[in-house]
Amino acid sequence: MWKRFPKAFKGKMMMMQQPSQDRMWIDQAKRKDDFYSSYVVDTVMGKGVTSTVYRCKNKATGEFCAAKVIEKMGQGKRKKVISCEIEALLKLDHQNIIKMKDIFESPTEVYIVLELAVGGELFDRIVKKGHYSEKEAAKVCYEVLSALEYSHAKNIVHRDIKPENILYASTSDDSLIKISDFGFAKTVDDDTIMRTFCGTIGYCAPEVVLKKPYTAAVDLWSLGVVLYILLCGYEPFWDEDGEAGVTRKIVRAEYEFESPYWDDISEPAKELVTQLMSADPDKRPTAAEALSNPWVQGHIASDTHLQRTQDRIREFNAKRIFRAAGKAVMAVNKVRGPIQSSHSVSPEK
Repeated sequence: MWKRFPKAFKGKMMMMQQPSQDRMWIDQAKRKDDFYSSYVVDTVMGKGVTSTVYRCKNKATGEFCAAKVIEKMGQGKRKKVISCEIEALLKLDHQNIIKMKDIFESPTEVYIVLELAVGGELFDRIVKKGHYSEKEAAKVCYEVLSALEYSHAKNIVHRDIKPENILYASTSDDSLIKISDFGFAKTVDDDTIMRTFCGTIGYCAPEVVLKKPYTAAVDLWSLGVVLYILLCGYEPFWDEDGEAGVTRKIVRAEYEFESPYWDDISEPAKELVTQLMSADPDKRPTAAEALSNPWVQGHIASDTHLQRTQDRIREFNAKRIFRAAGKAVMAVNKVRGPIQSSHSVSPEK
């Protein structure tokens, strides 16, 4: 097995020569058991600069899972971030949240074993649907809100709600929606003041961008941005000036329901978007309040097929994937050394 991971093995051999007790990050992790003695590692599902996600199989149960393997060497500054993610996952057990199954730690790596969602990412799935309507968007919204209501009640703020972190559990038509990636999650109490600039810029609330103190209301703003795209197929804050222009529009909550892109969308849907993307966080509904909205519950959401919206989501999704691939290459090259050239791609309608 170690032939597959020569870098990790080399790191382990180096670290075994030193006392390991000071090298451990996670109190709740299994240390006597080896991850590879409990799981069979299959294919690579995704790779970042400091972590790799593998599809794996539990040897005892036969269950397939996703294993996030995080390299610790040279990543001491990320210890707190990873600890916060695990702290949040340990407290969460909800049908609309990806569940942590197991956690292991060695002197050189952390292994987070997660529930495997095989239905694909939100937009990847939507563009393949034969019929897509407001009802489907309302279903997505309802299930994400259910997850947020639960996590907020546990005093956990996600802080990175975006399409990539909204998954379908299975390939079935009635699949549950799951929110994933609690890497920016924060457990709060009455004395906690959140000011950290984190998340993904196009989905960040104005108070986050302005580095003001903020609350769980930031998750509702982010969901509002996702819902906007679900209904029209493009981003609300796109600007020809790129990120600087996007940021200016975010802090002003400057977006429109442009014709003809919004002509087929119902007024209740637009009203919900307006409520979620209010510049004043105190005017946004809580997750519990939004769940009671008749449109979210599907009672008044239109079931008319939104072909033009689906086509725009397909185009938006293709560009999103292209940009993500470009950023991943740039991130790897930044670690390896200077890159010769780079090209940025601005989001377009």
